[in-house]
Amino acid sequence: MKTYHAALLGAAVVSALAACGGGGGSGTPAPGPSPNPSPAGSFRPAKNGDSFHYDGTLVETFWRPAQPGPSNAPSPVPTSTTNWTVDNLTTVATNATFHGMGGLTDFAENEVDTGLQTISSVTDDFFLFPASGAGPLIEDGFQSIDSNFVLTDVQRSASSGVVDMLPETAGALWSDTALRTSVETDPDRQTLTRYTNADGSYAETDAFPDGTLSSAIANPDGSGLYQVLKGTPSETDYTYTAPAGGNITITVTAPASPVPSPTVFTVPDWQPAGGLASDSYADNGIVAIPAGCALPANFGTHGYDVSEHRTAVDPIFGSIEDVTEHAYIVQGRGVACVTRHDSLTAYYDFTGQNGLAFFAGTPIQYTLFDETISLRAESVLSGRSHRPAFVVARGAMRLVDAVRMHAARAMRDAAQRARASRVGPVRLR
Repeated sequence: MKTYHAALLGAAVVSALAACGGGGGSGTPAPGPSPNPSPAGSFRPAKNGDSFHYDGTLVETFWRPAQPGPSNAPSPVPTSTTNWTVDNLTTVATNATFHGMGGLTDFAENEVDTGLQTISSVTDDFFLFPASGAGPLIEDGFQSIDSNFVLTDVQRSASSGVVDMLPETAGALWSDTALRTSVETDPDRQTLTRYTNADGSYAETDAFPDGTLSSAIANPDGSGLYQVLKGTPSETDYTYTAPAGGNITITVTAPASPVPSPTVFTVPDWQPAGGLASDSYADNGIVAIPAGCALPANFGTHGYDVSEHRTAVDPIFGSIEDVTEHAYIVQGRGVACVTRHDSLTAYYDFTGQNGLAFFAGTPIQYTLFDETISLRAESVLSGRSHRPAFVVARGAMRLVDAVRMHAARAMRDAAQRARASRVGPVRLR
């Protein structure tokens, strides 16, 4: 994994702020030669040294509906909405290498997101363009670090990561798989490593600074196993059956004296039909770019609408993610605007506020993201061609990874607290 140092992050953030005028919507091109548009050019061009300024908004909303059950079950809270501004400066570097694979194009992104806090991030997003200009455009993976010093590394494969089919052709349809390896490292040295198969099943290991481990395995049929403090006297196991007869059975086996005493939960089947993952794309042809993009008139008013619908079901941590995204692509300019609606529905609560976990067959929390990001300015350093960058919105992906990590941390700490109440004091982080 590439290592990003604090000095690099600071320099990148300063560079992004300087080039973007410190915030979105400046409309001022970055320093460099004036662009020379080529409207008849490629749909997804990218040459070494090009830089592009995007900005936009992200609205985050969550709420918890009232829950039946014990009085200490998660309580509802008023709907919470947070408005973020997004400012992104992207620079292109060709002939890049990622995890030993060469010939890639690196879209180096410096982004500043401002809402409840200001989060700066530096990301290298690696793409493989078809050699002849016709065929699949593949996102090979990305590496990033944010101002909280959380490192993320996601690697795809030759059979996944297809984000477009070139050249743009109205009516084109294709699909992608969930295959990937993701590693998140927190500044306290806690790591989450997840190997996700093409069908959305996965194996995950969470390693904690004190040397303890938790692991999760999700099978294609929705069954699985979650082990907290694995291999220690305090190990707690959560065993999930595949949905059957309209129900899911969860058996919790925790340390007790003199022998473990399993607790069995039965919840209505909340998992949708169709498996753990889907990802479908469609080229809807040339359409009017939405007014909400507020795209500068000189960047065009129409473009190809490449839409994506992606779902992911996590049978262990109890969540369904449903994403709809539209990328508006202008010939000779590339991606001019991206709109995204992302919903994350949670059915299980691992925060420990109701003991070790709270399981439900109805939603206990909704989190929604609505994002629009558009091209604002550009500096083309590669000659006469107009070369825009390809934008991939990652807010919700990072959120979902954070939810998983926080669930694992909460489970581990709750298990240690329970052990402390039985066997004496335990030093926690």
